[in-house]
Amino acid sequence: MISASRRFLSNENASAMVEFSICALVIIFLVVGAIEFALLNFSATLLEGGMREAARYGITGLNQGDSTRTERILEIVNEHSAGLFTVTASELQTLVYQDFSDIGQSEPFTDSNSNGSFDSGEPFTDRNCNGQWDLDMGVAGAGGGGEVVLYRITHDLDTITGILDPLIAPSGTYTIQSSVAVRNEPFGDGQGVCAP
Repeated sequence: MISASRRFLSNENASAMVEFSICALVIIFLVVGAIEFALLNFSATLLEGGMREAARYGITGLNQGDSTRTERILEIVNEHSAGLFTVTASELQTLVYQDFSDIGQSEPFTDSNSNGSFDSGEPFTDRNCNGQWDLDMGVAGAGGGGEVVLYRITHDLDTITGILDPLIAPSGTYTIQSSVAVRNEPFGDGQGVCAP
């Protein structure tokens, strides 16, 4: 038995097979990993394109059929996904602002105790008319004519093979995000944002 294994190991064909199997595993790992990484990045690119087209539709103020504008915006994003992902309504956020400079800003307040943060009881301007101070003054919705709308999607993609999970997706999901801010065309009466 020992002499047979020595003969196998000293045989050039056998050592070539062992070398090839080791190299083949590394090559297969790299190729499959590259394909999966390319699919994840392609999905992110599709999401960006879908968001751009959805925003172009959203600024018009049109409704098609029985869908609301927000539902149609979601449909447009999913039409551009090439079947690689499906964005749900809970992953789409639309916020309306009066101006581009308001995006991501908190509602203005008077810092009575000079501590740099809002405290209960301090006077504030209720820019989104919900009766409370908010860290983001945006109002949910697709906005009225002339208003600024921020469209934001955060979607988790499941990895296919898991080969790259230790490097880019430790939880087994890879998060893709897209956002675009646009000003709606002048239609209707601009009812989305509460004026101070």
